[in-house]
Amino acid sequence: VDDNGKMRLPEELFERTLQVNALLGDSPDLYADSQVRTSLSSKLKDELGFKQLKEVKLDDVLGRIKSTVKTGANIPFEVYKWMEQGLNNGWLIADDLTRKLKGKNWVYTDDDTIFPATKVLGKRAIDYFGTRRGYWQKGVKECPELCALFGIPSEVTDEMVRKFLREVSADIAKNTDRKVIEAEPSIPRMLLTCAARLGKNGMT
Repeated sequence: VDDNGKMRLPEELFERTLQVNALLGDSPDLYADSQVRTSLSSKLKDELGFKQLKEVKLDDVLGRIKSTVKTGANIPFEVYKWMEQGLNNGWLIADDLTRKLKGKNWVYTDDDTIFPATKVLGKRAIDYFGTRRGYWQKGVKECPELCALFGIPSEVTDEMVRKFLREVSADIAKNTDRKVIEAEPSIPRMLLTCAARLGKNGMT
């Protein structure tokens, strides 16, 4: 019986451990009923065929990320460590990971906000980008392979600043400068900071 009270085969359910729970979340259709879990030993659950940590698949984890984005809850850092380990040990395929996450919000940043990888960097740069970017210093430090795969930089670059200015310019053209500034009051200061950097470096 699962946590929804439905009859299930053991091989359809995971043994609920701290690691599995961190990766997959609390969905009741993933685990056996609490009374079943507490009455069976880990050894017996393994013998009965309950799925273990090693049987967690990418789609299982991506399902957890998707549901978390919908609810606004946090994504445990263990999810990203699992991806990093998968890339390092060869049981995650890089092309599969990038294809399934492209354009999606999946990086839970240091400021408890979720962004797509294209709007994340591993250095705080509030003066340049404000809250329009996510800052993930922990990710760059502890998950270098994952960050390299998705092109998450550790430093601000001139091209990044130019791209940001084009983005803001497009938003202003679409919504007017007043609406853009209302949504992000620090935009004028950010634009001045960006322009000053590019001017100093001889960029236009």
